[in-house]
Amino acid sequence: MILRDIQIFKKISTASLYSALYDLGYKNCWMKGIKPITINKIRVVGIAKTLKYLPLNNTLRNGIYNEKLPLQAIDEATEKNIIVCDAGGIKVGVFGGCMCLAMKVKGIKALIIDGGVRDVPEIKSYNFPVFAKCATPASIDGYIAPVSIDIPVRCGGVLVRPEDIIVGDDDGVVVIPKEEMEEVMKKGLKYERLDEESRKRILTGYPIKEAYPPREEWIS
Repeated sequence: MILRDIQIFKKISTASLYSALYDLGYKNCWMKGIKPITINKIRVVGIAKTLKYLPLNNTLRNGIYNEKLPLQAIDEATEKNIIVCDAGGIKVGVFGGCMCLAMKVKGIKALIIDGGVRDVPEIKSYNFPVFAKCATPASIDGYIAPVSIDIPVRCGGVLVRPEDIIVGDDDGVVVIPKEEMEEVMKKGLKYERLDEESRKRILTGYPIKEAYPPREEWIS
């Protein structure tokens, strides 16, 4: 999968993608509680590179965690990627300004955190998209630690695997399983066309009951 193959998703809202995925049986495809923090009126599309954190205790501290993993994830990511961070929903700043600047410089599309982000004014000045549970001045020190990259993770209650497609806009974030890319694209574009036809009818004075909800025969 290469970047240009998925750019069509920039033409499809997360609402339409949700409907497309729902039609295909994916009822749990949008990240709960995760919203754009640093930029509004944006749509980002990329391929997931995952990062997993766990609560920090003495066992973890003395064993399996590697504090360099977030740096490794950034170093390995390319311009096709969105970094998706499973931080267990913790409301402390998992990432901050310097690391987001490094992502911006590398051309990484966005950062999504099931947790908080800090240094928001700084990150806004970089025009770098971050989707998270909250903004906060608190750091992760003593709370959680990174344990793995490039594994299936849970973010906002949704399964995200490496190479799944991520789309985020002002409504939130949806996850498109990589195997379903073509079908979701086709159905998502259909929903966009239906909504546009409905808006045209509303703007030309149709009664709402004749203009909404959209009807498939309008575009057949």
